[in-house]
Formats: sequence, structure tokens, C-alpha cells
Amino acid sequence: MNPWLNFTGLIGSNFATSLPYCYQFYTSVKTTETERFNSYSGWGDIMIAFLFNQMGNALEFQQKFENIKLDKETQNYQGVWMEYGDLVHIIWDFQQLEAGSREAFDSMLSVYFPDPAAGNFTEDSEAYIVRTALERFADYIDARAANISVKVNNTKEVAQQKKLQATNQFNMPTDAYRLLYGFLNGATDVFPYNSLPDLCRDNVTETKATAADLFLLNRYVLPTENLEFITAFSQLLTYPYGLSFSCLFGA
Repeated sequence: MNPWLNFTGLIGSNFATSLPYCYQFYTSVKTTETERFNSYSGWGDIMIAFLFNQMGNALEFQQKFENIKLDKETQNYQGVWMEYGDLVHIIWDFQQLEAGSREAFDSMLSVYFPDPAAGNFTEDSEAYIVRTALERFADYIDARAANISVKVNNTKEVAQQKKLQATNQFNMPTDAYRLLYGFLNGATDVFPYNSLPDLCRDNVTETKATAADLFLLNRYVLPTENLEFITAFSQLLTYPYGLSFSCLFGA
């Protein structure tokens, strides 16, 4: 029984209390990244901005790797992982550049690689090859992004239809349940207040009420009340330890 109490105690302590904070961290990251994504005109715009930023950070990458090498030699392992974290931050946290949008990218091509129709270079020149390669790459990214968006929208529609077709099949013998509940509740009343049997009943009642609000009564309106739902679920995870302890040793 001790392993079970240790497990439920572990789940019901730091793990349960961390869930609301983890959800708030997730929503914060999601909101920030959604706003950043919407600031771009498409996947081609994102890819170009990413490549330009990484090229601009080349010297900073070199400095980070030198710092990592030095930290390893001095056995500063905390500094090593901090540098790795900075590398991830530099790679991921790229911002939109003026030359990063598709429109600005096309304008840049017209400046550095003029249209062959203007007579500045021939179709077999290196400048023409580079220009057409970059244009085809950007067109390919935009086309792939459009196909992915269509597939995602279709998947969401199918999932929504299945969700609407789902029905609640929960069916319990109500009368037998109420009879058993009344018997156990009356038997518990003979014990003193705050005794283990009394605490067992309180824990069962709280667990039942919280679980019903979460999974049966649909008390929380999702996704508007996602945080409230997560908080209630984390509270539910704290019950098994007290429930196991009071009901086992109070029996």
C-alpha cells in the first residue's frame, strides 16, 4: 500500500499544482506565436525572414559555440546549457524583416537581379539562374502552405462533425446507487467529526462532485473556461491520496 500512497502523494502535490501554471505558460506562448505568425503574409514570407535572420546571426552563432567550448573546458556545465538555450532562442525568435516579406523579396530581386526582359542579362547567366531559383523556391513554399491549410481545414470539419454526432452513453442503475449511498452515509454518521471514516466520506463527496463537474455536467464552457477546467482537474488529482489514506485506515 505504501507505493500507492507514495504515488498518489506525488501526483497530488507538486504535479497537480503545476498544471494551471503549465497551461498559462502554454496559452502565453500560443498567443505570442499566433500574433507573430499573423504578422507574416504567408509561409514563404516566414521562410525568407528565417533565412535572413540566421544569416545575420552567423557571427553570434560562432561566439556561442566558442563560449560552449570554453565552458566545457572549465567544467562550467551550467554555462554550457545556458549557451545552448541562447542558441535555441536566437534560432526561434526571428522577427519579420523588411526584406523578409514576399512582396519585399520580389522587389529585392528586381533590384539585384533585374528582369531579363529589360535586357540586363541573358537567360543563361548566373544572375538569371539565381533569380529563377529563388522565385521557384518562394512559389513552392506558398503552394505547400496553401495545400496544408486546405488539409487542416478539412480535418477540422470532419472532427467537428464527429463531435456533433457523439452521444453520451452513460447509464447507471440510479436506484441501486442511491440505496448503497444512503446505507454508507448513515453508517458513517455514527463516527466522530473529523475521524478517518468521516474524512473518507468527505473525500469521496468532494471527488464525486469535482469529477461530475468536469466530465458529466459540463460545468465549464470550453475553451472560454479552459483555465478553470485545468484548475479543477488539478484539484481532482489531490484527492486520491487523502481518499486512499482515510478510507483504507478508517475502514
